[in-house]
Amino acid sequence: MLWLLFATSLSLTSLANAFGDGDFASSKQGFLERFGNDYGYGGRIDELWAKEVGPRLPSDEHYLDYTGSSLYWNSQVAAALKELESAAFGNPHSTNPSSLRTERLVEDLRRRVLRFLGADPQQYDVVWTRSGTGALRELGETFPWSSASRFAYLVPNHNSVLGIREHARAAGASFGAVEEEEVEAWLRAAAGGGEDDAADAALPPILRGSEGSGGGGGGSGESGTHGRSAGAQPHSRRQLLAQRPEQASLRGLGDAGSDGGTAGGASVAAGASEPEYSLFAFPAYDNFAGVMYPLRWVRAVQGLSTARHRWKVLLDAAAFLPAHPLNLTDTPADHVCISFYKLFGYSTGVGAKVYWGGGSVFLATSRLDWKHYRPQGPERFEDGTLPFLNIMSLHQGLQVYEALGGQAAIERHTSAIRAWLYEQLAALRHGNGAPLLHIFGRHHRPDSREVQGSTFNFQILKPNGEVFSYRRAATALAEAGFHMRCGCTCNPGSCYASLGIRDEEVAAAAEQAHGNFSDWEWVWVRRKGKVTVPTGGTAPDPEAGPEGGSRLVRLPLGSLRASFGYMSRFEDAHALLSFLKKHYTDRTADDPPAAAAAAAQGRGRRLRWAAPEQQGPGWC
Repeated sequence: MLWLLFATSLSLTSLANAFGDGDFASSKQGFLERFGNDYGYGGRIDELWAKEVGPRLPSDEHYLDYTGSSLYWNSQVAAALKELESAAFGNPHSTNPSSLRTERLVEDLRRRVLRFLGADPQQYDVVWTRSGTGALRELGETFPWSSASRFAYLVPNHNSVLGIREHARAAGASFGAVEEEEVEAWLRAAAGGGEDDAADAALPPILRGSEGSGGGGGGSGESGTHGRSAGAQPHSRRQLLAQRPEQASLRGLGDAGSDGGTAGGASVAAGASEPEYSLFAFPAYDNFAGVMYPLRWVRAVQGLSTARHRWKVLLDAAAFLPAHPLNLTDTPADHVCISFYKLFGYSTGVGAKVYWGGGSVFLATSRLDWKHYRPQGPERFEDGTLPFLNIMSLHQGLQVYEALGGQAAIERHTSAIRAWLYEQLAALRHGNGAPLLHIFGRHHRPDSREVQGSTFNFQILKPNGEVFSYRRAATALAEAGFHMRCGCTCNPGSCYASLGIRDEEVAAAAEQAHGNFSDWEWVWVRRKGKVTVPTGGTAPDPEAGPEGGSRLVRLPLGSLRASFGYMSRFEDAHALLSFLKKHYTDRTADDPPAAAAAAAQGRGRRLRWAAPEQQGPGWC
């Protein structure tokens, strides 16, 4: 569940001033003494902000939704417009001068994106799509599914990845969700030779079988019953047309992660039956809490391939790439999903699927200096006319990243903000010593820089440990000028697991709503024993019987998310910290803080937000 909150302002003052210049100045000085070498791109951040973003964002508003969308630079948009004013750019599906001009630029950007990802153009291609979701849908439609295929996906995947299940189901393939620990156990069992029957039996059905053969498990990782539709065939004309060249480009020509031959050293002998294909999908960066998953999984899963069965890996990099470098030479994923507005903010409506097994060279010889180029490139996967003017604007976006020093510099910058802010937020306490916040993710770990991004997903707690209404808190934050998100942020697996809610409980609550989600915020569930997650209260269970044993627990159906990015500043982090400390310390009422509401009213700020009852709990 996700609600977008928007705030507008007519008369604005600085939040930093509201909380005291002395406290802010000393805090920033201490921050720079610790993190100055990593923060701010060599001291340029304030100047860049004032020129590129500040004119569009009032001084007391703070943009904390970089995982939702990045902020574009003013000069970036101006340069894109200047390019459009410089010449005529026509539909590339022609041979006239304006069309050829466009085609050259679009093809050049394919190569630039591959360089951006450290991908060899001899091995990878870029398929343009209209969004990251479109890239995933295209993969689902064209993947060479069969009744022996498996689709295994990590629980904390975005809704768009979960949509691939429908394509697998229609082709008769098995599918199921898996936990991080189950993936590690799967890979350990395979590394040990796959001879431990007990270890194999402990795995979810979708991962069982020492060879990774699609016939072993079947069914969903949760129920084992609905993950297969027996005898189904490829379900669309597009899939039928695209599968054959896709499979021809893969079978017998090697796989990602290998130097000739297939991953794991297997090869298909001439005349042997063609292998079956399975897909493993995981996010490099969980968009709910910012957890980063091991990129080593890519080669490890590919290494499970055999002559009869190949494992392909889908890496969802949409939330990872904006602040973290990815090199596909080192991490040779078969399919990578990208959303460009999450990188540079402008333009929207452009995504990409980068896939291994493409490349411009189709045939070549080692002794003779000869090669034959692929008769059909990535265009065979692209729907109709591309959004070519939007694609052209990626040139200016890539220049922004280059001007900052690349993703490594952005990673250092955002990591500095994350490290400081987590220390401060984790230390917030009520007067009775109880914590003010419950923060999700892996910020607390010693290796947090490797496993946790600059996303803060949290709950605000009362002195008695109960959870504040996240909807009312989100309203107060928006009225105070914070651009944040609340709800489940389109990642139900990570969200509900973090909140302690079972999938069937969400489904039951949605059924009881009968399409009216205006009150979608809490769910009453039955629990036995100690509840290990923050709750909104408890009540006796009328069905528990005379001996008791269970009680009703009120759990929230969402939380609050603040995410930092390449143009975030210390001022943003300090403002969030100060607001939470000032308005929620020792607070017990769920109503929005009166002082914050009065301040917002005094500034002429009004709140506009999308009505949840019209969008439903799964809206993104």
